[in-house]
Formats: sequence, C-alpha cells, structure tokens
Amino acid sequence: MKTYQNSEYNQGAFRRAFSYIELIGVLIIVSITSVIAGAGIVKVTEAYIVGRNNVESSQEAQMVINRLIKEFIYPANTPVISNAGKTLTFPRGTGVAVVWDGVVGGDMTLNGFVLCRGIQSFNATLQANGSVRISLTLTKTANIDYTFDMYPRS
Repeated sequence: MKTYQNSEYNQGAFRRAFSYIELIGVLIIVSITSVIAGAGIVKVTEAYIVGRNNVESSQEAQMVINRLIKEFIYPANTPVISNAGKTLTFPRGTGVAVVWDGVVGGDMTLNGFVLCRGIQSFNATLQANGSVRISLTLTKTANIDYTFDMYPRS
C-alpha cells in the first residue's frame, strides 16, 4: 500500500514546481515592493522639480539685483521711494525708475522696459544710514524672499 510519504507526488516531478499559493505570495511581495519603489521615485522627481524651480528663480532674482546695483550705485541725489515702496526712483539725468505695478504675477520695469516677470512682492525702503533695502519675491518660489541692502556711492 502506498502512503503519502512514499508517493510519487512527494518525491518526483510534481514537487519541482511551485504551488499556486507560493506564486500568489511572490506576486503580492513583488507588487508591494513595486508600489514602495514607485512612491520613492515620485518623491525624488518632485524634489528635483522644486529644486530646479528654486535655482531658476534664484538666478532670475540675482540678475535683477545685479542690474539694480549697476543702475543705482552712483546716484546724483537721494533715492525717492513712492507708491508704498513699489516705485524706486534715483534722480540721475532724466531719472532712473524701477516700478512694480502691485499686481501679483506682474512685471517689474526699469525705465519702461521689463526687467523681470512674475513678481509676487517688491518693496523698497530707505534706511537711516542712507542705504536702500530692497525685498523681492517671485511667484515661482513664493516662500523665498530675496532681500538686499544697496549702498549708493556719491
């Protein structure tokens, strides 16, 4: 009489293959691992996009800052700040003016020419030491405020 321990099923060709339960278990483990890896790839991609946008806006803000410093480093007179800090004018010849219209996402102009697009906020204040503090925020990165002090030379 054949018993289960001595049968062909337990020793022969049938035992070499995987059972359905084993295959389903492997598929579940692989799918869980794939979901976790996919979520990680999405997070890495989002971080890359945020970083790239921050770099682009930082470069744009630095370009604006450099241009303002070049224009206003040698003023003829004391700067004039008007329009609640949204207009900065340095009297020199016919006058050099930086204007932001106050609209979020609007343009900043320098003597009527667009200097930068997508401004969220711009503010200029005259400090007690004669410097001008300029604060600039771009809409691409609303959480980064670029602030610098400009010391006009006479």
